Amino acid sequence: MFVTRCEIKKMVQIKKLVTFTETRFEADHYFSGEAHDFWEIVFILSGKAGITADKDVYLVQSGDVVIHKPMEFHSIWSEGGTAPEIVILSFDAKSMPALTGRIFTMTEQVMNSVRKISHEAEQIFTYEKKTIEPVSIIKGKEMDASYLVCRLECLIHEILSNLNDGDIRHHSISAKNYSTILSVLENNLYRHMELPELAKLCKMSESNVKKVFSKYAGCGVMYYFSSMKMKKASELLGNGMSVKETASALGYSDQNYFSTVFKRVIGISPSKYKAK
Repeated sequence: MFVTRCEIKKMVQIKKLVTFTETRFEADHYFSGEAHDFWEIVFILSGKAGITADKDVYLVQSGDVVIHKPMEFHSIWSEGGTAPEIVILSFDAKSMPALTGRIFTMTEQVMNSVRKISHEAEQIFTYEKKTIEPVSIIKGKEMDASYLVCRLECLIHEILSNLNDGDIRHHSISAKNYSTILSVLENNLYRHMELPELAKLCKMSESNVKKVFSKYAGCGVMYYFSSMKMKKASELLGNGMSVKETASALGYSDQNYFSTVFKRVIGISPSKYKAK
């Protein structure tokens, strides 16, 4: 007997957990920026925080959710004299839908569920030296771990249906300058550029460029520029370009120096990355 089957594609599938914990920042907390090859979701349970996401700067508060795509540079700090309570969830995904925004909202029910699941996780996973990184499932808790991940996937589904259409970007002069700096860096990704030229193109002093970038990114602007280049390099290598061609395309006259920078930022040499 032939029976028609309706295939259902799972839009949200968590493959591996990287980070999952609840924490409270000090009122003067500042976390320097980073970018990584997995998804990260930040749930703001109370208080206020500032967040950078690539060249955007946001002010978020209790009930907001920020989703960072893989390789999106981001940083976070306490805002408004508050000590924000947050939950950080990061993971490798087998599938995630295309996002039309970064900022979403939670209902009170979802916020309570996030708290509850994060507390339960402490009884299911062992953590790396009491950090926020679960590294293994406690023996006998395999079914609990599977169920917990299913619940997280359901929460993500619900959150994605509540895009925050309000404009909560930070419109201060320094935030706008930060966005300008990043735009100039993006427009000059395929050439060599030093700080004096960058400052001139941004119509800012060198000291102001460094000050603004340190405030919102937590790292040096030229270091960030190198990281942007290496991110692009990984794409070019993955699309079949040779190491020599990639180095030249991104403004590096010395292939060995390019390889050194690539390994420092990505973690492996460009030749090994290409082979992988």
